[in-house]
Amino acid sequence: MYSFKKKLGSRYIILEMIACLVLSMICISAIAQNDTAMDWIEKANESLNVTNGSSEELAYQEALNAFNKAIESDPHLMSAWLGKLDMLLMLEKYDEFNRTIDEVVAINPTPEGWTIRGKMLIEILNLDQALASLNKALEMDPKSAEALWLKGFILAEQSNYGDALDALNQSIQCFDDSIKINPNNADPWMFRGLLLKMLNRDAEATVSLNRALEIFNAKLDLDPDNKYVWARKSLIFDKLGLTAEGKRAEKYAEGDNEKIEI
Repeated sequence: MYSFKKKLGSRYIILEMIACLVLSMICISAIAQNDTAMDWIEKANESLNVTNGSSEELAYQEALNAFNKAIESDPHLMSAWLGKLDMLLMLEKYDEFNRTIDEVVAINPTPEGWTIRGKMLIEILNLDQALASLNKALEMDPKSAEALWLKGFILAEQSNYGDALDALNQSIQCFDDSIKINPNNADPWMFRGLLLKMLNRDAEATVSLNRALEIFNAKLDLDPDNKYVWARKSLIFDKLGLTAEGKRAEKYAEGDNEKIEI
C-alpha cells in the first residue's frame, strides 16, 4: 500500500487508518453486484499478491487493467473505482488520477462516491478538497459514519480542534449505531477504538479494540493467511502498546508464513 509514514512522520495514524480502509474496501464483495465485475476485482487482488522486486510495477499495472474492466462491467461498483485510484497513485499516474477522481462522482453522485473522492484526496494530502467532498457526502447522508470519521481526522490534522472534537464524537455515535445493527463486524469496533484513543478515552478504546481483536481472531480461524486481517491486527496491537505482538502480526501481513502465536 501507499507509504503514509514517509509523508507525515509521527502523525501518520490518520492516513494509516485510511490505508486500512482502502485495503478492506477493495477486497469486499457486496450482495447483488455484477458477477463479471467481481471476477475482475478478484483478478486484481490476485495480481496484488505478487508485488515484490521487479514484478511490482507490472503487478500494479495488471491490477489497474482489471479494475478498469470491472468498471466497464459495472460503473457503480465503488470498490473498483477505489482500487483503480489506488493503483494510479502506486504507478504515479497523477494526471489520470485527477481525471478519475472527478469521474467517480460524475458517474456516482452518491454519498459513497463523494466519500471515496474525499478519501483518495486525503491520500494525496489535498485536505481542503477532501473536506469539501466529505461535507457533500454528509449533506446527502448526515449519518455516514465513514464520512464523519474522515472529516474528523481532517479537522484534527488542520488543528481545528473544536470542530474536530464534535465531528469525532458524531463519528463515534455513528459507529455505535452500526455496532447495534451488526455487533460482529470488526471494523466499526476497530475504528471506534482508534478514535477514542485520539480523544484520550483510553479505557473505552481498549474495550473496543479488544472486541475487534476477538472478531478478527475468529476470521483467522477460518482463513489463517488473511493478510488484511493480520494488517489490521498489527495496527490494533500498536495502539494498545503491544509492540512485539504488532511486529509479529505485521510480519505475517507482509506474507511471512512462519508459524507465530499471538
